[in-house]
Amino acid sequence: MKIGSLIALVLFVAGSAAPQTKIDANRQTNRTGPRPYIDVTSAPFNAKGNSSTDDTAAIQAALTAACATTTSVGSFPMHPIVLFPPGIYRVVQPQRPSTSPVFTISCQFLELLGLAGGNNSQFSNPASVISVVAGPSPNAAPVFLVQGVTNNARNILFKDLAVVGYNEAYWLRSTSDITFDRAPMSVTGGTKLADNVTLKITNSEEIWRINESNADTNQGGMSPTTPTVLYTNESPLSSESPVDAYIHTSDAVDAGGGEEIIQRVNPSNAIVQNFTFDRNFIEDSNTGFLTATNTSGSAMSVGPMSFDGGGGIEPYTMSEPFLTLNDSLGSLYGITMNHVADGSVAIQILAGHLYDFHVIGCNIICSTQVTDANGNSIGTGTATERFGAADHFSDESFESAAPTAGLGTNTDASPTIADRWCASGVRFCSMGVDPSFGLLFGLGDSNAFNAGLKQTTIETVDVQFARLLPPTRFSGAATTGGTLRAGTYYSQIWTTENSNCTTAPTSSPTYSTGVVVRGSNNAINYTWTVPVSTPAIPTGYCLEIQNSAISPGSAIFAYLFASGAGTTTFSYTGQTQNATTLAPANAMVSEHRFTYQSETLGATTVGALPAASSLPGAIAHVTDSTTVSAEGQTCVGGNSNTALAFSNGSVWKCF
Repeated sequence: MKIGSLIALVLFVAGSAAPQTKIDANRQTNRTGPRPYIDVTSAPFNAKGNSSTDDTAAIQAALTAACATTTSVGSFPMHPIVLFPPGIYRVVQPQRPSTSPVFTISCQFLELLGLAGGNNSQFSNPASVISVVAGPSPNAAPVFLVQGVTNNARNILFKDLAVVGYNEAYWLRSTSDITFDRAPMSVTGGTKLADNVTLKITNSEEIWRINESNADTNQGGMSPTTPTVLYTNESPLSSESPVDAYIHTSDAVDAGGGEEIIQRVNPSNAIVQNFTFDRNFIEDSNTGFLTATNTSGSAMSVGPMSFDGGGGIEPYTMSEPFLTLNDSLGSLYGITMNHVADGSVAIQILAGHLYDFHVIGCNIICSTQVTDANGNSIGTGTATERFGAADHFSDESFESAAPTAGLGTNTDASPTIADRWCASGVRFCSMGVDPSFGLLFGLGDSNAFNAGLKQTTIETVDVQFARLLPPTRFSGAATTGGTLRAGTYYSQIWTTENSNCTTAPTSSPTYSTGVVVRGSNNAINYTWTVPVSTPAIPTGYCLEIQNSAISPGSAIFAYLFASGAGTTTFSYTGQTQNATTLAPANAMVSEHRFTYQSETLGATTVGALPAASSLPGAIAHVTDSTTVSAEGQTCVGGNSNTALAFSNGSVWKCF
């Protein structure tokens, strides 16, 4: 159960259950009821909270006593609340060479509760404050170490309690279900010690920082670049995964540098995912909001993440990107930004890949640009600019030669084009737009587009057609003579102009229905109709056969080759299929070109005419003297004359 649900359960029981016998923990009298508390200022702990007395030992003794006392609400093992009455509790930072934190929590389901006090101003602290005295040689350890794997410190709530640390206020390590509720935290920026940050989260999940739990590394304007929050994937303490996930921050106004993600360990399951930021700002900063880097040497995956409701950086005049990825092996994905304010750049990819993003701008100063270090558009997604104009981006580094897949709801094929238009109630799309492949058309009846328009040179427009098309009327029937086990077999077929099926260009596939094999019928005879004429001549056909249904649009991983353009049958008796990796797409080629102030038609025109047999039916605009040797004529073109040459498939004729 999440801590929020647990708190609600506790409040319900506290309000409805009959008072219980008082609990005496180390002779400490506690409030009656199902959830008693330990007051750190009461005997035998006797913390003073007077801003001068060293309260370190008293507070640690109270924490230890609370963890040693177990009550319960239902089936949950509970501990007394550790209460901090109003005051400033001075504690001492351990000195080097010690690596110990100021405080260690050694149990789960524990609350540390101060009193709200203060006022409603933006940076007001609660009336209960823990403040560190650094000493002459302070170490880098946090005020609170919350370690789940070895100390069982999980499901911890810090509420109405401010912490002023030295190098770190909190380190959440290999834990889960930690909540900061109006629990502001700050440290001295620029300590030059390791991981100088208010809140460090390592290999942890389900962390909430809410309701003015502000993080500050810029006390007195000392460090506008020291990160406020640091997320790290590091070597596990035990068998836990190096994952930071399900992190939620809302209604926090931080001060200092932006947050950072650093992957420091390289197992394949190191992940940073499911972060949400609602109404968060960083003030007095010289950095962006969030940066992701990698020191592990293995791929990093970051996302999804959402930034919603007016998050941003102040001052707004700064030029740093809001979100940055700097990892040549990494990917940033599933990024949603709604009205975030910074400079002009919303997302910058210094190294790595970005896909599946949606950035929504606003009327005045919201960030909407998605770029690389040079200001070039990058990634795969959309950005909605001021007044609603939508920009669509397609990442060419993820594209094959011609990813023209036309399947709507194409969730597992990679890659796809930037935009598709699909009729309701139809599986396939009939129109698409892509910055690399132009405006694409189809009939909505096949897996890929088969015609299009594209500009390749200035003042021209090319008409494109699919280089190859798949066979039609593809089906199979069970027969004898094979070694197939009983079952249902599914297949797809596509066209190739190679001697095998491992490389493009190929066509998109056509699918067969399942063929049931049983008894003596232990083979399948497949038949098809050869495709209509295309710009390229097929060398044969490729079949992939599976024991499970093939999802249209899915990638192709295996094949059997049927040689010959006119081949229309294939007998499958159980042959071993060859490995391949292909996207289900048609390669597009330019077949006609329209040029400004001319009647140019044909894929290649001008100057020297190609072989007539390569362009049957083409009409070419001749721009200078060109001898058509087969007819013994000279077509004269140029600025003052216009001449056309016509190919009948055998020779060019001039007229």
